[in-house]
Amino acid sequence: MAVTTKELIRYSDSALEARFASADPATGKVLWSRTLPRSMTLLEIRSELKPTIGTETDILATIESGGLSKKGVNLFYLQNCALLVRWYGVGWYVGAYSVGGPRRWGAEHRVFSRK
Repeated sequence: MAVTTKELIRYSDSALEARFASADPATGKVLWSRTLPRSMTLLEIRSELKPTIGTETDILATIESGGLSKKGVNLFYLQNCALLVRWYGVGWYVGAYSVGGPRRWGAEHRVFSRK
């Protein structure tokens, strides 16, 4: 039996996992990405690069498509937070971050958006 995309994901907390529980990657749209031009906060990314808000189904579809980097951080914006998606050797880790937080994300990281 093949392993599904959802089985390869570990979430930072149960509330985040619950948000993705009913999401179906087959109904999502694969998002395109852009590499950050420099170290940036999430507010700077949102203000300057203007990524669109994704959905849980879009994020799962993008993971399933194989379009994420396994070497760095992949960032997605949801309605009330930003998500970090990172490969950790045996699967994907998904964590939520406040958009107003002070953390800076490196120039090698990518942000995903609808075209």
